[in-house]
Amino acid sequence: MSVRKSLFLSFAQRNGTLLIQFMSSLLIARLLTPHEIGIFSIGSVIVAFSHVVRDFGVANYIVQEKDLTRDRLRSAQAIVWIASLSIATVLAVFADWAGRFYAEPGVTLTMQVLALNFVIIPFGSVTMALLVRNMDFAKTLQINLACCVVQNATAIGLAWAGFGFISLAWGAVASTLLSSVVLLWFRFPGQSWLPGLREWRHVFSAGFKLSSSTFLYDIGQGGPELICGRTLGFEAVAFFSRGFGAASMLLRALVDGIVPVANAYYAKKAREDASIREPYLTAISYLAVVALPAFAMLVLLAKPLILVLYGVQWESAAPPMQIMAVGFGCIALANISGAVLVGSGQIGTNLRMNAIFQPLKVAMVFAVSSWGLSWVAWAVALADVGLATYSIAKANEVAGASWGDLTLGLLPAVYVAAGTVLVSFGVLSLIGSVQPSVNLLVGGATAMVTWGALLFALRHPLAGELRALRRSRA
Repeated sequence: MSVRKSLFLSFAQRNGTLLIQFMSSLLIARLLTPHEIGIFSIGSVIVAFSHVVRDFGVANYIVQEKDLTRDRLRSAQAIVWIASLSIATVLAVFADWAGRFYAEPGVTLTMQVLALNFVIIPFGSVTMALLVRNMDFAKTLQINLACCVVQNATAIGLAWAGFGFISLAWGAVASTLLSSVVLLWFRFPGQSWLPGLREWRHVFSAGFKLSSSTFLYDIGQGGPELICGRTLGFEAVAFFSRGFGAASMLLRALVDGIVPVANAYYAKKAREDASIREPYLTAISYLAVVALPAFAMLVLLAKPLILVLYGVQWESAAPPMQIMAVGFGCIALANISGAVLVGSGQIGTNLRMNAIFQPLKVAMVFAVSSWGLSWVAWAVALADVGLATYSIAKANEVAGASWGDLTLGLLPAVYVAAGTVLVSFGVLSLIGSVQPSVNLLVGGATAMVTWGALLFALRHPLAGELRALRRSRA
């Protein structure tokens, strides 16, 4: 499958699921209170850490392994089963302590329900990794869209029926169950049903580095919520989570379709010993000219966006979202550099990066958490900027690119972002503060027109790609 087709299918999958989740979040925000969502957020964040450990990086190992033998696949399957069932047991026992720590029995119940996922996931995890390795994104599109629909329909239906926060946990279990059943159908010819241990040392060694890096990343993502839940309360967690979630939704819309393809593509290039310099510079310049203006506009339109999407009860989520958008803009670019590092086998570099910046982020959040949500948001944003800078620097070394090369691709994106925000701010200043929906509509429309005009005026290479796409459809 070509890279363009893979990107198209990956974007269709990721943005399709994102749209479903976005629409569902609007309903959930009105069916559940901030306190209820805060309870689920705490429980799900704790469980999310366990998801990283459950396969010890086996999925990423399968994607980037040059010599993937039958014995190595069987060992990968064994590791997934042993780790997943062990973690399910630990979570079931640990859940009671977590509920007492946060003085909320709902945290215990959330963790116990979500622990069921670890019993179900091993049935399909290796098959999913093989689909990504083979860049078979048509099948992953079908699976993930179907699972997303089931998850959100289950959660909304149960919340509507009055089951409260636990509706979200049962939605996740329903999604995992469907995914595993479908992946059993999509198993590869000759794929062994039985696990094995002959190559477990090799698989475990490579996977452990990958899973450690991801675990550290998830600590940086979920740690602030856990700290806020203890120091600022469940409502503060909900506001932080909603602002973080809205900003990360934009990030996911921009990069989630790229990352799986980029990981597989750079891994394929590494196996072929081919140069990745030009593909790397092109990818990061294209993403920058979209991501930087998008996050700049998120800062400008944060308040009307929150009011329109979630209602006045969530207004306090706007300030932390504005601050974190700064870090997210940088993290968007780091997704390309991270794909270069992982795809090229630079697992140790990726691990060191997360070992430095994710604990630093948590430490900074802990130090300022008693001062309020805005300080927490600044700690997260600054740590993300540092991580992104380090990641890009290391990717430059791997790809054989310099900061000068990178700057040539990023400067047009900075010009486009600045121009888009300035024009939009001017238009919004002229109309004044009216209905949030009007401000959002006018600001968004102005930004889209200005972005397109600047993109073509500066003759950015992406403009040429858009022209070619339009001609191909004509």
